[in-house]
Amino acid sequence: MMDPTGQGYQAVVVSALRTTAWWTFGIAVLGRCWITAGVQVCLLPLAAWWVGTFDTYYT
Repeated sequence: MMDPTGQGYQAVVVSALRTTAWWTFGIAVLGRCWITAGVQVCLLPLAAWWVGTFDTYYT
């Protein structure tokens, strides 16, 4: 049986990670922090994908 509450929470976390990635990327680009911008745009979307792969089952 799936946990609908867990699925909703997981979707919120994935969305927050994606939003954070793009906002921090934009801020880093405006500040000309190229390495930081690259890290934000590469790692945070990967983290969002990883969290999205979690199964949310009742234990």
